[in-house]
Amino acid sequence: MNEIITLFLLISLIIFVSYKTFKLYHKYKKDKHSKLTNTKRKKIKSFNQSQDLISADKEFIHFLKTNTDTYKPQNKTFRVQNLLNEVYGLVESKMRKFNIEFIYDIDINLPIELVSDPILLEQALYSLLMQNIESSANATLIVSFKINNTSKNIIIEISNSKMVDFKNISSLKTTHLLLDKLQGTLSVKQNVYTVHLPFLHSSVYIESYYSLPQTVVGQKVLLIEDHQDTAKVIAKGFNQFGLSVKHKKSSHLSTIQNFADYDIIILDHTLLTPTILRHIEEIKTKKALYILSLEKLYGLKNRQFKPSPVISKYLYKPLSIGMIYGFLYEIYIINSTKTLTTKEKKKKTDVFFLKEAKNITRDDFENFNTLHVLIVDDNRINQKIIQNILGKSDIEITLANNGQEAVDAVLNDASIDIVLMDINMPVMDGYQATKKIREDKKYATLPIIVVSTLGFRNEIEQMYIAGANAHLTKPFKIGELYSALDMFKPTLTNATTNAINTQYNNELLDIQKGNAKSKNILAYRDALREALFIFKDSDERIKTYIITNDLKALYQYCLQLLEESEQIGTVNLSQILTELLILSKDKEIDLLQTYIERYRESWLNSKRSIELYLKSVNSY
Repeated sequence: MNEIITLFLLISLIIFVSYKTFKLYHKYKKDKHSKLTNTKRKKIKSFNQSQDLISADKEFIHFLKTNTDTYKPQNKTFRVQNLLNEVYGLVESKMRKFNIEFIYDIDINLPIELVSDPILLEQALYSLLMQNIESSANATLIVSFKINNTSKNIIIEISNSKMVDFKNISSLKTTHLLLDKLQGTLSVKQNVYTVHLPFLHSSVYIESYYSLPQTVVGQKVLLIEDHQDTAKVIAKGFNQFGLSVKHKKSSHLSTIQNFADYDIIILDHTLLTPTILRHIEEIKTKKALYILSLEKLYGLKNRQFKPSPVISKYLYKPLSIGMIYGFLYEIYIINSTKTLTTKEKKKKTDVFFLKEAKNITRDDFENFNTLHVLIVDDNRINQKIIQNILGKSDIEITLANNGQEAVDAVLNDASIDIVLMDINMPVMDGYQATKKIREDKKYATLPIIVVSTLGFRNEIEQMYIAGANAHLTKPFKIGELYSALDMFKPTLTNATTNAINTQYNNELLDIQKGNAKSKNILAYRDALREALFIFKDSDERIKTYIITNDLKALYQYCLQLLEESEQIGTVNLSQILTELLILSKDKEIDLLQTYIERYRESWLNSKRSIELYLKSVNSY
């Protein structure tokens, strides 16, 4: 009996231990799965919502590591300004996080274009900056480019206002390897990196690019800037063109007695108090006074403010010698030779940034598996990153390394649906490439999305004028790329669209003319939607004016409608309105009676054409 009880207890103990072991194992598996899932989710969230595609993507780092040894340098002509813009775009988020003042100091004697491998040099400078950013909170980083006339070397210096001992930094192996491939050297002295590169002559080498008339010499500049190092470099830039600069801090602004002593005033637009504005407006009635608003680029694309009419130009830090030259060239050469007639109007160009779609992963791009996207970028790393993002979908991708290749690709392949166009490229830049594509009327509605590193407003406005539709700032987010494809995906086949365009061009709605007037396709579609509202009930108002013989009101109203009609390209409607203007001015009352029905018919036909077009492009 005792043996039976003992056996029963032993079996019960084994079952109990087995059960507990099973429960513990099940809990371990569940916790491990949960931990893995959470880690995966965190990675996805980090990639999708907080990490910039180019500056922090692991694939980008992996690409650099795996390609550094095998990559063969390719000497290309590049602009120093563009290279620095690319580098700044990669480190901008870090600069903002640690409140770092970033300054370009490019010697005026340095050729505007150099010859080297811009990709290797860009990554070398990027790695050097990233070495010390986190230890440089609230500091100033200055990147200077100059030429040594004795050794004929290009000298690049990265200096830190904080006394960071760069010698203690051990992770410079990759940087040395990159510079070795460029036949360059790196030396480190306390808080300064110094890079020496051989100076290679470009086939289109320009010794003296920055040329301005003698009238610029002696012009007086008032610079209101609180950051001493920034003020010093900006003053040096203007001094090199022969202008004299007086520097004041913002706290001294109220003590300045006479703004009329200056020809150019540089300050942040937030410092323009009502009192100062009134004073400046009074001065501008008596002499030419240019007001420059100088601001940090940090977070610019997400900030909205109403531009002040007093501001002549908005410029953004880090300011370079090229930007200073561009401003002086515009006001002292272009503006001095350009005369506008009273009928010419200055058109406003809206900068359209794409909003980021939330919670987007690579799998979501399968929604665009019928698209054909042309990626135009001379940087193979940028090409690689976009290809990897779109890799899980069946999107057809064509690559172009410069603007000329992009033009050739578009003209030779009618199946391309969307173009992602970089601005700064060799051979032909994004401006010229976009203009060339738009010259062919068949591609007037082809979506061209600008992709640039910094997103300077004046740079983007020039692309819009050239014919671009929207803008992405590198390094962009994966959600922004998704939004770009989603917004501009085609809704009709090319053959159907071309047939509709031909119908409009030959009859009621001249789309090409409307696009040309509005400068870009999105603005044109907005104008069409606005026209539907403006012209609503216009036939009844014109009928009332004619019946009541209110010819003065009829003339003014038709004049307003004609301007709008010309803007959107409603050909027949413009003709009818022109005839109404002539008849009302000549007081041809009997003839005007016959135009009540003629105008109504023309407007209704034009309205149908506008609605059909907006529906055809999924924009109504």
